[in-house]
Amino acid sequence: MKILFITDECFNKSGGGTYTRALIKIFENIAGGSDFMVYFPYKTNENQNWHLNNIIIPEYRKPRILDKIYSLSCGMPTGFSKRSINYAIRIINEERFDYIVLGRSLYGGIAKLIKKIDSEINVITFYHDVIDEVIKERLKKESTKDFLKNLPRLLSNYINEHISLKYSNKKIVLNNRDRQLYIQNYHEEPDAIIPIFSNDSLKKECIQQTDFRRCNLIFVGSYYWPNIIGITWFVQNVMSQLDDSYTLYIIGRDMEKIKRQLENGRNNVEVIGTVDNLDEWYYKADIVVGPIFDGTGMKTKTVEAFMYGKIYLGTTEAFCGFVQIEDYVCNSAEEFICNIKKYSKLRGRERFSEYFRKIYVENYSEEIIEQKIRKVLEMH
Repeated sequence: MKILFITDECFNKSGGGTYTRALIKIFENIAGGSDFMVYFPYKTNENQNWHLNNIIIPEYRKPRILDKIYSLSCGMPTGFSKRSINYAIRIINEERFDYIVLGRSLYGGIAKLIKKIDSEINVITFYHDVIDEVIKERLKKESTKDFLKNLPRLLSNYINEHISLKYSNKKIVLNNRDRQLYIQNYHEEPDAIIPIFSNDSLKKECIQQTDFRRCNLIFVGSYYWPNIIGITWFVQNVMSQLDDSYTLYIIGRDMEKIKRQLENGRNNVEVIGTVDNLDEWYYKADIVVGPIFDGTGMKTKTVEAFMYGKIYLGTTEAFCGFVQIEDYVCNSAEEFICNIKKYSKLRGRERFSEYFRKIYVENYSEEIIEQKIRKVLEMH
């Protein structure tokens, strides 16, 4: 079968970018190298090197404000300029694809154009969340100023997701919560639930020995409001109650912006911020924490921690969509403190949890997700 994967997210260092790269690898495995293509809509300094031989990146600039306004007025995704959309359509016209995979539901305008070209092409769309719920959440949580600032992008996403509902053959959500929200808002059943997963990059030779005198806690998350709110709460309410034998390292893109606010003279909190490689931080961690109280979808950083075999303590929101984690849910400062002390004492000789690694392998590994996607492709 011949597959085209369309995305403007695969080079992002965000959770969405990680998930998209993992999906691309799965579809490449299914189609085979020569029958698989990825389309990315513009050149950047970040996408000059890529592990795929068959990624198509036209010589266009990243959409600017006028491009985005034009796309919004036409009901097209703002991550694609008019030229880049036309380029994609030309490729689709020239090639005979069995499936076109849209990495996000926010590409509905492209789905509509694809169906105009050939109504028989199967369009598969991944819903990372339900945009109607995202808008409601932001309206409740953000200031009026911030909400209005984000409104054009939210409006574009809203328009495109609703178009994708009409022109996608298969619609895939992340978890049962999103399935229920999808049904509640769109009055239809999605075609499949395929959870967040991660490429397996564990190197067992890099697993470190435990230092029983100290316990390294890490939080991984970018400068994004649920992460900021959650980690600020954690520092103020949990780290303030733990002695200096526990150290929290905060890693994530642009988190250095709140370094002074979070550290604030504390000896057991260190903001690392942006890093090129997360591996070393996962390997040195005894416990990963996820104090996330707001959000939608599933958390990529949660499954990453599972993949590295890390003890993970998180809120109900951080664990949304994940299984077999009841004993590790913490929704209050007292629960976090109690479990941090409990599991720091129960550590083995290595900074590695066979239990969490097993959850990853059996539920969120590439092999498991590939089986689920193959079933979707077989559906008629």
